Amino acid sequence: MKGEKDIGTSGTITQPSIKKDYPKIVVEKGEMYFQDRHTGEMRKVKEYVIGKARDQANPVTIGREHPGTIGRRDILLSRRYDCASREHCEIFFDRNENAYFLTDYSLNGTLVNGDRVGGNRVRETRRLEHKDLIKIPAIGESIEIRFLTEELPGWKEWVEGKELAEKPLARPPSRGIPAPSDEEEKFCMFCGAEMVKGALYCPKCGKKQ
Repeated sequence: MKGEKDIGTSGTITQPSIKKDYPKIVVEKGEMYFQDRHTGEMRKVKEYVIGKARDQANPVTIGREHPGTIGRRDILLSRRYDCASREHCEIFFDRNENAYFLTDYSLNGTLVNGDRVGGNRVRETRRLEHKDLIKIPAIGESIEIRFLTEELPGWKEWVEGKELAEKPLARPPSRGIPAPSDEEEKFCMFCGAEMVKGALYCPKCGKKQ
């Protein structure tokens, strides 16, 4: 998006959080943005805190970027997600139920833990629980959002690992044993005979490695 900036305030998934920062939705996959009300700039969303003030009269609205939706949706999906609707879904707190809900208004629907909610512009609502995975279908890369009501143990470590996942990593050595290098010789695991690198069968005992 033009003029976009990564959100740089506290509350990103790589920083520790406290109870007042929950519940929240965390973007696991895809591009989502919100408009800074002070500067008008579009900032990439990593997390979005949803308080109890966001009730049915004031829900968190999610929709695809369009001139008619900028400034009218709390969270915007990149315009490259053609399958998402301009008014796709919303999340709100129901005081009577003391719980959070997702309502879908879209053409293609929304998935919660793999179960379809809504679609064909038929309004449908589903209760959200801790760790629910919200998925907005899209051609190619889909949008995946995690709903959290409390801090998830190991979340920071998982995020840091995911950021490195796209980079090929060398196999870590076992404790006290160095990882094999390309320079080391290869021997049969059964009889100990020397083997040609890349060979699948031992030339001496004939066993497959």
